[in-house]
Amino acid sequence: MSVFDKIKDAFGGDKDKQKAKEAAQQTADQVKEAAEKIHADQATKARDEAEAREAADREATAKAEAERQAQVDAEAAAQAEAAAAELRVQEDTRAAEDAVAAKPSVSVSRVREVVAHDSSPNTQTGEGMDKELGLLLETALRRALDQAGLPNRNTDDGSLGTLFLESYSRWQGHLGYSGSDADGVPGRESLAKLAEATGMFDLID
Repeated sequence: MSVFDKIKDAFGGDKDKQKAKEAAQQTADQVKEAAEKIHADQATKARDEAEAREAADREATAKAEAERQAQVDAEAAAQAEAAAAELRVQEDTRAAEDAVAAKPSVSVSRVREVVAHDSSPNTQTGEGMDKELGLLLETALRRALDQAGLPNRNTDDGSLGTLFLESYSRWQGHLGYSGSDADGVPGRESLAKLAEATGMFDLID
């Protein structure tokens, strides 16, 4: 081998070493880049998983809070309904008490006066002397006869005419009266029994 070839080989070897060094550096850079990418991917995945867990935790917390609030709302609604029901009972009780306290007073003499007028042949049918009193007694008599299982021919027109006398006679018979004592004209005792049976009025005089 000539000196020239030896020199060429020597320089050629340096070039190969340089190429090998550069190749090794390139490989190292690629490995480093791949490692960094893997690390970045792992970090991204870990961050995504952490964010997903946090989101799931927030969702679970929100759901639990919603369920708790729904329970609170349901309990509040139940309490409000119970309070409203209690208030209705109280109002109904007061209304009943007020109705009892506001019962009309009925005069025996006034009843007999109205019956005499309304049942007179000179009075046209349905022309009641005191419609308010007439309707009260007709309603009370209907209730009493219904309770006793007796027929009733009241017309509920406020006129205490012949049909009222006929029905009231049945009430008197139910009380044990007979003959002229069951002629359909109200007396104090039969009116007192009617007031007691129905609770619709108080009897005076």
